[in-house]
Amino acid sequence: MERKVPLHEDQVRIPVFLEKYFSKDFSRKKWKRLMEANRVRVNGKVERFSSRRLSAYDEIQVDLAPEGKDFGQVLYEDSFYYIWNKPPGILFTDTSTRYLPAHRLDKETSGALIYAKNPSALEKMFFLFQQRKVDKGYIALVLGALNPKSGIRKSYIFKEKERYFRSSTCPHPCSKSAETLWSVRKCSSRGSLVYLQPKTGRTHQLRLHMGDLGHPILGDYHYHKSRCFQAPFVPKRLYLHAQSLRFIHPFTGEQVDVQSPMPKDFSKAVDQIFE
Repeated sequence: MERKVPLHEDQVRIPVFLEKYFSKDFSRKKWKRLMEANRVRVNGKVERFSSRRLSAYDEIQVDLAPEGKDFGQVLYEDSFYYIWNKPPGILFTDTSTRYLPAHRLDKETSGALIYAKNPSALEKMFFLFQQRKVDKGYIALVLGALNPKSGIRKSYIFKEKERYFRSSTCPHPCSKSAETLWSVRKCSSRGSLVYLQPKTGRTHQLRLHMGDLGHPILGDYHYHKSRCFQAPFVPKRLYLHAQSLRFIHPFTGEQVDVQSPMPKDFSKAVDQIFE
């Protein structure tokens, strides 16, 4: 991740800047430890001293790759897999970590993310996803009172533009079938807290399916920018969280059941909806 120091932040200390502009889910203590691990650069050079003050227009680069228990929350780890609690606003790519991502979460989506520690483990996890043997559970805050309280959405998803996808009830050239189960956990006229279980893993599937139901996920400026302003508050990010993962370990045969706690910003948004 990279940010340029704005003029009004001239002379701010690095940990203060990191907490404000990168992720508030990490304490300043953790940011300092990140600096000590040589994972913060100022104008291309590693910076390890947290007391340093930044100058306007300095360029800050941060490597937030989950390379150990010293940074971030580890939800599960063994000799084969590493499951990390990804904060919102962070995008991991294949080159950002020494581990191998087995699936993806959108940049603004928080929650449980699986990494494999070697190519063999990655191949087996890919197979589990392909066979739909990884049960995934998400929570989302959506606009308005969702009714009925539970159901299933089936559609065909296809790429419409370079960064946009579309959902349709009719097959389309190059489209792929998509299926999502939903159930309402909490509801008011202002919004609903919904539990989502994607049975397929199409790009932007949950965003599109909630939009199909007429209740877009709060903060989905990508597909529902105009409707986001109908929310009872201005959403600061996409309120979608990968809450749970469950699968049979391909090497040990044991069931792995991982739960990711609701982030603070998500919890605060829930309180605002149902206050």
